[in-house]
Order: sequence, then C-alpha cells, then structure tokens
Amino acid sequence: MKITTFRHALRESGRNLLRHPVITLASMTTIALMLLLVGVFVAFTMNALTIAEKAGQQAPVQVWTDYGVDPVRLAGVETSIQGDVGVLSFTKKSPAENLEDFRKQLGERSAVLDGFDESLLSWSFTVHLKDPAEGQGFVDRVSGVPGVRKVDLSLPVMDFLESLMKWVYAGSAVGIAMLGVIALFIISNMVRVAVYSRAEEISIMKYVGATNRYIRVPFVVEGAVVGAFGALAAWGLLHWAYSSLLESLALPATSTFLALLPLSNVSLAVLSVDLVFGLLVGAIGSALSVRRYVRV
Repeated sequence: MKITTFRHALRESGRNLLRHPVITLASMTTIALMLLLVGVFVAFTMNALTIAEKAGQQAPVQVWTDYGVDPVRLAGVETSIQGDVGVLSFTKKSPAENLEDFRKQLGERSAVLDGFDESLLSWSFTVHLKDPAEGQGFVDRVSGVPGVRKVDLSLPVMDFLESLMKWVYAGSAVGIAMLGVIALFIISNMVRVAVYSRAEEISIMKYVGATNRYIRVPFVVEGAVVGAFGALAAWGLLHWAYSSLLESLALPATSTFLALLPLSNVSLAVLSVDLVFGLLVGAIGSALSVRRYVRV
C-alpha cells in the first residue's frame, strides 16, 4: 500500500467516525458487548482448565512397599518416584504413621489396633501427578521397581478427569468460534448501515475514477479502529468485574484448587483475545460490507 493511500485511509476513517457519531457509538457498543461475552468465556475457560488440571493433581496414587523392605530398596523406590517425569509431588509415610492413619479412620473403634505390631505394615508413598492422563504410565513404570509391592490408582477418577479436560478444550474452541461468527455477523451489519448511508458518495467516487482499494481501505481502517475501541471497552469492564469478584471471594489463588486465577493472568489473556477479535472482525466486517457498493 502506498503511503499516500494509507494517509488518505487514516484521514477518511477519522472523518467518517466523527461524521456519524451515532452509528459509530452504536457499532462500538455492539462490539464491546459481544467482546465482553468473548472475554467472559475466555476467563471461564482458563479457570475451568486450571481447576480440572489441579483436580487431576489432587487425585493421589498410593505406592506401597514390600513388608519389611530393607533401607536400600526403600531408598531406591523413593529415588524412582522422585525422578519420575510425571510426578508433581509426593509424601512418604512410615509404618508407624500409616498405623496412626488407620487409627484415625477407625475413630471410636481404634481400640482394636491396640497392641498391633507396626512392623507388619509397609512404607507408603502418596504421589500427585502433573497430568491425570499419565496415571497408567506411572503405574507401569513404578510397578517394576524392586521393593514395590502394590500401586493403587483410581482409574475411573483419572479417566473422568482426562475426559473432562478434553471436553473443556473442545468446548472452548467451539464456543470461541461460534462467538466469532456471531460477532462478525453483528459487526458487518452495523458497518453495512454506515456504508449504506454513504452509498451515493461511493458511487460518485467510482464514476470519477477512484479504485476499489482507494474506496475500501478507509472503511477497513474504520472498522479496525471501532473494533479496537470496542475491545478496550470490553476489557475494561471485564477487568473491573473480575477484580471485584476476586475481592468479594477474598481467597488467595493457592488456597484451594477451586480458587480463581489471579487477575493479572486473566486480564492479559482477555485483552489479547479481545484486541485480536476486535481488529480482525471489525476490519473483515467492514471489508465485506463495503464490497457490494464498490461494484457500480
């Protein structure tokens, strides 16, 4: 694009925005409302994915050693778990600690364990994985380690968490795509109103020799500008709403796996998505709307 054409596009798009303030305001409001929905969906998706991931990490895998395992093999089991790529964290419990856990589980009936020899129990490792989909692979790797007697893994829970994450990913992609199509339809119709009000002016420009690009570019720039301002307005509203929500909940992000993500994480992602949507959809909607009027 020539510099003169670009300057003309900026100048004309600015004039058009100021020449029809009602249409401009209506277009920006429409884009802001639509992108607000997109931002809410992005924030919800990010939190849903994080909660699903943390829930998968909360589901533990229990590794039990052989009864009376010697210190060398016990150290080998711990080293294998610690060095496994799928392990997020783990805790080790001695036979005495496992016996105390059994007592707590029995509650008032814990007296039946009086006099029980703790040496008859084994050492245990409670393992939290990074990804629930790695559950079976971890079991296969650890089961072959010398000194490991049994590995308890709740496969239905792991399968459910893995399926949940897949559905969240798929739902996010479909939802954002649908909102994008709806936004494109609404914005293109709003821009079409603005273009229609200048149809006679466009026709005159065509008859005096103006090229399609010369006529079309200012509208595309105008649509991108309107989309950008609408995106900023939507981001500002969501930023304020999400901040207020975090303050009302008053929970630190690490207090529980159900806690919401920090504002900085969500705000930046929403701003990026809204700006991309606003610029592209505004420009594309304008280009599609003005196309029919340059064919005279």
